[in-house]
Amino acid sequence: MARTTGTKSQRDNVRQTLDGLGMDTAMVAVELQRRFGLRPRDAFRQAHGWTQEQVSSRLNAAGTGAATFTGARISDYERWPFGGRRPSLAVLAALAGLFGTDASCLVDMDDLAAIPDTDRAALALPPNRPVPEPANQILLVRATREMRYDVPFNRMAELDETDLVIAMTERAQAFGAWSESSNLGSMTLADIADSTRRIAGTI
Repeated sequence: MARTTGTKSQRDNVRQTLDGLGMDTAMVAVELQRRFGLRPRDAFRQAHGWTQEQVSSRLNAAGTGAATFTGARISDYERWPFGGRRPSLAVLAALAGLFGTDASCLVDMDDLAAIPDTDRAALALPPNRPVPEPANQILLVRATREMRYDVPFNRMAELDETDLVIAMTERAQAFGAWSESSNLGSMTLADIADSTRRIAGTI
C-alpha cells in the first residue's frame, strides 16, 4: 500500500502528542518517517515545527557558511536524490547542528546509495577517528552536540561571569575534541595557543 505524507494537521498532531508525552524531536522525527514516509531531513524539520523558510533564516542567522540559504534550497535538499540538489557534508553538518542531531541521522538508504563514496565513509565514521577535510566538519558537529551553553559569540556579552566561563570552557573542549580528529598539526595548534595567550594578555 502506497504511503501518504499525511496532512499538515496530522503531522502537527503527531508532533504535539509526542511532545506532550515528553519525547524529544529525534523521536518525533522517527515517528514522522515511520507513519508518513517522510525523508529524514524533512522529518527533522517538521519535528521542530519549522517551515523551510524558517530553517533557511535560522541557518543564515547562524552564519553557517558563505552561501545564502533559501526556502527553495532547503526544499531541494529535502527532495534529493529524487530531484532537487545533493546536500554536501557541510550542509548536512549545518542542518544537524540546527536540528540538534547527528549528520548521519539526516540521510537514509536512498541518500547513501547516491552520495560519493568519500561522503558515505565520513558519515559512517565513529566520532573520534581522524578523517580528512571536509569530513571533519561532521565531527565538529558531533563534538558540539552536548554543549549546554552553545551561545553565538556575538551574544557572549549577555552571559553573567559564571555562564561565560562555562560557555568558553565548553567551546574549548569541543575545539580540542575536533582538533584531535582533524588534520591540524602540532605547529598549527601551538600557533593558536600562542596567539590566544597574547590576546588574553592584552584584555
